[in-house]
Amino acid sequence: GIGAMRAENRSHVFKRCDDEFRSCHNTALYRRERRNLIQPIRYISKYCRFYYTEAGVSAKFNSRQPAHRNPLMRDGAFYSVLEQIEDAQSLPDLERAIMGLIDIYGFAHAGYHALRLPNDPRENPVVIHSYPEQWISRYRSQRYFEIDPVVLQAARSILPVDWDRLSVPEGTPQLLFREALDFGIGRKGLTVPIRGARGDLAVFTVVSALPDREWQSLKLAQTRDIQLIGNYVHHRVLALCCDDEEAPIQLSRRERECLQWAAAGATIAGTAERIHVSERAVRGYLDSARHKLSSLTKAQAVARAIALGIVEH
Repeated sequence: GIGAMRAENRSHVFKRCDDEFRSCHNTALYRRERRNLIQPIRYISKYCRFYYTEAGVSAKFNSRQPAHRNPLMRDGAFYSVLEQIEDAQSLPDLERAIMGLIDIYGFAHAGYHALRLPNDPRENPVVIHSYPEQWISRYRSQRYFEIDPVVLQAARSILPVDWDRLSVPEGTPQLLFREALDFGIGRKGLTVPIRGARGDLAVFTVVSALPDREWQSLKLAQTRDIQLIGNYVHHRVLALCCDDEEAPIQLSRRERECLQWAAAGATIAGTAERIHVSERAVRGYLDSARHKLSSLTKAQAVARAIALGIVEH
C-alpha cells in the first residue's frame, strides 16, 4: 500500500513530514531498502489511517491521539500558525496566532516579549502572552524583568534557554519563580532569544505542564519549530510597529536554494549533497544570505526569508 504514495500521489498525503517519514520517503521508496521501511510505516500508521480512492491516496489523522502527542497533526498545524502570523494585521491578530500554539503543541502558556525595538525608546515595547494578567501586573510592578534569570540568560545567548538547566541564584530570583508557581506558571519552559541587526532584542517563551517524560520528548522534537515561530513573530512585530522602509533583498540562486533546504530541515551535509556542492560552500551561501537578510542566526534568516516570500514553507 505504501507504494501507492509514490510520484504524484504522495504529495496529496502530507505537505511536510517529519524526519522519520522523510527517511522512509527518500531512502526506502527510492532505494527500496526494506529494512529502513518497516519502522517508519509503523510510526505513520500510529497517527494516520490511509484511504485509497480513484484520486489516489488520502490520509486522515487519528483523532484519538491528542494534538500535542500526534507529530503529523502538529506538523501540518505548524504551517497554519505561520500563515496566521504572516497574515496578522495587528498585535491582537498576532496574539490569536500565538495562542493557537497552546492547543497544537500542548503548552500551558506561550509569550513574546520585545525588550528593544528599532527607533522605539519605550521600555518593553511589545508583550504578547497567555499568562494571568495579575501575574503580568506583579511582574511589571516589581520590575522582575531586570532580574529574571531567564531573560538575563537569553540576553547573553544565541541558543534557546532550557529552564530545566537554568541556575537560579538565591534571593529575589528564587522568589520570582516561587511567585510564578503560585500563579500557575510551572518550571518547565523554553525561551528563544531573538536578535536583529538594528539592535532589536526579544524573547519567545513556551511553558509546559506536561509530565517530565512527555515534555522532554516534545522539547527535543520541536525546539526548531519554536525557534522559527519566535523569529517569525518578531519579524511580524517589526513590520507592524516599525515604519522603516527597507530596500528589496536580492539573493543568489544558491543562497535561495540553501535557505530553502534549511527551511525544510536539511542539515549542512544534507544540503551539500542535494545541490552538489561542498559543505563549506553551503556554509558560505547561508552566511551570505544571513548577512543580506540582516539576521544573526540561521533560524532568523529562514523566518525572514519565508516572511518575505523569498523561500517557500
